[in-house]
Amino acid sequence: MNAIDLIPEAITLARRFAQERGLDISFGVQDMCALANEPVSKRYDLIVDSFCLQSIVTDADRASIFAVVRARLKSRGYYLISTAMYEPERTYDPGFQYDTATGICYEEVPNDGSRHDGVEIDGTWYQPHRRHLTPTALRDELARAGFRVIFQGSGQGDLVCARSGQDD
Repeated sequence: MNAIDLIPEAITLARRFAQERGLDISFGVQDMCALANEPVSKRYDLIVDSFCLQSIVTDADRASIFAVVRARLKSRGYYLISTAMYEPERTYDPGFQYDTATGICYEEVPNDGSRHDGVEIDGTWYQPHRRHLTPTALRDELARAGFRVIFQGSGQGDLVCARSGQDD
C-alpha cells in the first residue's frame, strides 16, 4: 500500500499512525499533479482522495490530478473522494471572495508587486485558495475527466467513482 501527500507534516503524522497500528504502508511527500508527467509504474484497485481535491483549484491542476488517477487506476478500480462542497449558507471570512461561476474561493494577497497567480476583483488582488463545487458541477467535472460516479453520499462530498465504461 502506498500513500502520498504534498505536506511533509501530514506524511509524518500518517507514518506515526500507521506504525502505531502495525500497518505496512509506504509513504512519500509528492505533488500528485506532477505525477502526470511521470510514467505509470503501478496500478491500484483503490485510490483515495481525503479532502485534497478541494485544494486543487485551477482547471489545469484538476485535469492533471484526474489524469494521474485515471492512469493509475486498474480497469475495475475505484476512486474514492471526500471533499468540501459548495454550501449556500457558508460565509467566507473577510479577505476571501467566492466565484459562483467557477466554484473557486479566492484569498486576498498583498498588492506589493510580487508575482502570484492572482486575479483582480474590485481593485483587490486574490489568488485561488479552494474550490467548492455544487454536487452537479462536481459530477459533470468527473464525467468530463473520464469517471462515472457510482455513489454520492447524502452530504454530496463523498463519492465513489469508476473509470467511464467500467461496469459496477
